[in-house]
Amino acid sequence: MLHQSLNVNTLVSVLNEVGAYIFTKDLEGKYTYANSLVLELFDITIDELIGKDDYYFFTKDEIEHLLENDKRVFNGEIIETEEVLVIKRTGEKRFYITVKKPLYDENKNIIGMFGISTDITEQKNLENKILAQKHFLDTILDNVDAYIYMKDKNRVFRYVNSKVAALFQRSADEIIGKVDTDVIPKEVADSFWESDLEVLTKLEKISTEEYFEDENNKSYYWSVKIPYTLEDNTPTVLGFSTDITLLKQQEDELKAKDRILYHQAKISTMGEMIENIAHQWRQPLTLISSAATGTKLKNEMKILDNEELIENMENINNQAQYLSNTIEDFRSFFLADNYNIKEVNIKSSIQKTISLIKDAFSDYNIKFLVNVEDDISFNCNENLFIQALINILNNSKDVLKHINDMDHEKCVFLDLTSDENNYYIKITDNGNGIKKENLEKIFDPYFTTKHKSQGTGIGLYMTYQIIIKHIKTEIDVRNVEFEYKGKTYKGACFSIAIPKSSIIEKVGKRD
Repeated sequence: MLHQSLNVNTLVSVLNEVGAYIFTKDLEGKYTYANSLVLELFDITIDELIGKDDYYFFTKDEIEHLLENDKRVFNGEIIETEEVLVIKRTGEKRFYITVKKPLYDENKNIIGMFGISTDITEQKNLENKILAQKHFLDTILDNVDAYIYMKDKNRVFRYVNSKVAALFQRSADEIIGKVDTDVIPKEVADSFWESDLEVLTKLEKISTEEYFEDENNKSYYWSVKIPYTLEDNTPTVLGFSTDITLLKQQEDELKAKDRILYHQAKISTMGEMIENIAHQWRQPLTLISSAATGTKLKNEMKILDNEELIENMENINNQAQYLSNTIEDFRSFFLADNYNIKEVNIKSSIQKTISLIKDAFSDYNIKFLVNVEDDISFNCNENLFIQALINILNNSKDVLKHINDMDHEKCVFLDLTSDENNYYIKITDNGNGIKKENLEKIFDPYFTTKHKSQGTGIGLYMTYQIIIKHIKTEIDVRNVEFEYKGKTYKGACFSIAIPKSSIIEKVGKRD
């Protein structure tokens, strides 16, 4: 008897340490046993628990599916299912993966049931949060003024937004998974595939003008296309196209050069932003997927312990928080009002700019060195100001990424200096500078030293327009020579002047 008692005590101790909710019920659905996790959940002792049914612990409206599951078990079934319950004591909604099996007496008669439940509430909440963030991103992609699609090396559509679906007069589900020639006329598909194939072959972003003709009209598109690799290592091209047919007509009729340039610049910036979202989300999403899949598999194999479950949930939560923070950064940029003039802090705007593009620079081992100590603000449209900074920084990136000298530490310096009349935001790279004959043309529209498929020549032109016309200040560029870590470098230095008369506040004046 003493030996039997010790075995029972040992079993109870083991069940209390399993890390799952373990319980038994009789044929009337009343509890006959529960381990310590169940008792803690209900805030009850074992003596108080025995003889009570689920109506005592859960809200009536939420337990119909639970009672139906129990009824199936009493009829001899073994079930594994997800249950959603609201704890009556706290009003809290919780999610469980539950396995229930019949209990038999020595004559093989069913006398009750036992169940093992794993709490997946935190995982479900994180999944819902990720789904909400995905819905937000889908909402952006479906509402931007661009046709957005993803196509793999076999010309199969992997994604289209609502504008593409409407253009092809089909639903997105009818397009995704189809070869392009099954969706649009072959001659049109072939014309678009030429630039798609260039992206997949060179693995570099391109910007290009595309068009096609039918019996009635000719349509023009300005397209930005970038290479993107899916989680299964499938190479794809991610395209952003905007219909510029009307703008082309206006250009022919009214020579509205500035308007079409601005529109193209916005699409190019959009491509840069989506590219950076892809960079910043790829690794966290992979980690979340691996942790969730591994947790589910181990739970199914009954080898998941409570410590590992908690660790996996913490890892998923940390990655979800990172995703939430990054999407808020991009949300602020995408949804900003380009006509909203407000007080803008220079240091804060530079930090926002870097957060949007840092991963693309990291791919080429380019680092930022920021020396902006003064806390000063002035009135402008922050979104346009950030766009101007991004264009300058991307110009530096395009130069530095082609430098393969291992001894050349690729850097972009952002400094805030001042003289008697102005503050100066200086952006300097060590990319060996701009050729003398190109310095005077650097802000001209369509001027670029890159291949036509790699550059449009409108980024720095639009930066000039933003600084001069919208922010109403000055910008210039010159070549400089300087020392860094004992080495002499040459590079381009862009300088934006902010008159001190326009400064709203200034704290912590630099020596």
